[in-house]
Amino acid sequence: MKLITTLCLSLWISFSWAQESFSGVVHYRIAVIERNPSLMGSKPPLPGETSKFYYKNGNYLQMFAGGVLDFEYFNTVENKYYLKSVDSDTFQYYDSREDDDQKLIKLESHPDTKRILGKRCTSIALTAQNLSLGYHYRMKFYYADQPRVDASVFKGHKHGFIDQVYGSTGAIPLEIDFEMGEIIIRMTAIKIEAIPAEKLSLGAFFEKKKKECLIIEGEE
Repeated sequence: MKLITTLCLSLWISFSWAQESFSGVVHYRIAVIERNPSLMGSKPPLPGETSKFYYKNGNYLQMFAGGVLDFEYFNTVENKYYLKSVDSDTFQYYDSREDDDQKLIKLESHPDTKRILGKRCTSIALTAQNLSLGYHYRMKFYYADQPRVDASVFKGHKHGFIDQVYGSTGAIPLEIDFEMGEIIIRMTAIKIEAIPAEKLSLGAFFEKKKKECLIIEGEE
């Protein structure tokens, strides 16, 4: 589950056709890429086959379909990241200012480029280690000069390396690769929809879902 949540925590998005912060939803397709199928056993569980990522003023709500996660919610004011699995009535939350036992080894520019949603994207690569379980993993973020993100709203939020990633890119990822061993879990943006901030209420949905949970567990 840590592998999946680390991947999911990388999806913090803001968007603008000018230089303003995004308010709206980004649609993603999620897939498993096998580098060497002959060496693979069973495929790892996906957070979802698709996701809808709603963003407003530094807060986001991501809803998954077809996988093990129900949704996640991030609130920059409360410094909280919330997560719920499909097959659980437990609602978990974490302090977003903590690194959750993840050690950043390096974050650097990467030569790979590609075109996504008509935009030419460059990339950065992040290498990290899960200290409690001992494994290493790599994440690659593809981004363009547009859409932009206001990285200052994430300053001090260490969970998922959000501060470091957006401090480096200044833009939303249009594609994210989570690489470990012979597998890559790839999340690719397939559609972006702007929604006026006054018409988007993330908190109301979150509070409704929160009341449906029987157990709430937190890590401060």
